[in-house]
Amino acid sequence: SSAAPEDTQLPRSSSEEVFTQILEDLVIAIENLPDTYGSDASVNKARASFGAANALAAKASLQRPNPDPEAALDYINAVENSSASYQLIPYSQLFDGNNYNNAESILEAQYLGGNEGNFGPQLVLPPSISGDSWRKFITPSHDLVEAFDSENDTIRKNATILFETVNWVDEYWGNAPGSEVPFAYKWKSADSWASSNRPYLLRYGDIVLLKAEALARLNRLGEAATEVNRIRDRANLPDLPASIVANQENMLAAILKERRLELAQESERWNDLVRYGKVVEVMNNLNEIDLRTGEPTNYQMSQDKILLPIPQEELDRNPNLDPN
Repeated sequence: SSAAPEDTQLPRSSSEEVFTQILEDLVIAIENLPDTYGSDASVNKARASFGAANALAAKASLQRPNPDPEAALDYINAVENSSASYQLIPYSQLFDGNNYNNAESILEAQYLGGNEGNFGPQLVLPPSISGDSWRKFITPSHDLVEAFDSENDTIRKNATILFETVNWVDEYWGNAPGSEVPFAYKWKSADSWASSNRPYLLRYGDIVLLKAEALARLNRLGEAATEVNRIRDRANLPDLPASIVANQENMLAAILKERRLELAQESERWNDLVRYGKVVEVMNNLNEIDLRTGEPTNYQMSQDKILLPIPQEELDRNPNLDPN
């Protein structure tokens, strides 16, 4: 391979160019992948499939700097028409640890426990489950808890968050031992750093809400509401009110909120905020008080912080790279 500067010191590609390449690669995958590999769900949900490639292409079509909702709908229709027959299942069954590789799962990490275990649950689950007595990661925020409570969304809240009294100090939930603290709860067992809990990489509930978003961006608001209400019905919540369905801006805001409640702790929120152009607004308006000082938390988020910095070593190597 060439080490000439014209080959190694390339300028940075634009975000649009990157997404174009992503979608070109996914089209090749779509053209070559099967719907299923047979009748074994643990294989069908573990391997790349026609449905998984189309689902990812739908996400990329909406995430790119110039979103293409028409293309996203085409990819979503391919997912829904796949012979894999993806469908929504009761929300309580999605994360109970007893229904892996279910009908809603499109692509799923196949942790088996032991030497092929998932250490993630040990980092987030409370002492009663993990056996630990130290503060955990991904503590749910007041803002998230209040978002569930404002909708009276007990089904998804109870599947997502578990409150427990702890013996350590948490500066946002209790500044003394014995405070009740929320824990991330979409994984249900830790098993000493070797859990068999399997995270979804792609699931149909996400795709239903992406379909609603694509329809709303095309101003097909009634159709968008139908998709959102499928998700809300499963959570035993009322349909969206007519005042929201009648307005595109309100409809998109409702979909963003629905995605937050449906997909909390599933690594979708950041991309959603980026796609909606809401990162700075949301991060700078979180209702979090540091109980040690009584002062609001100030994340000082700005547009230039949305991208990670390019390492200085790479900038030194390539004068054609501009820093973020």
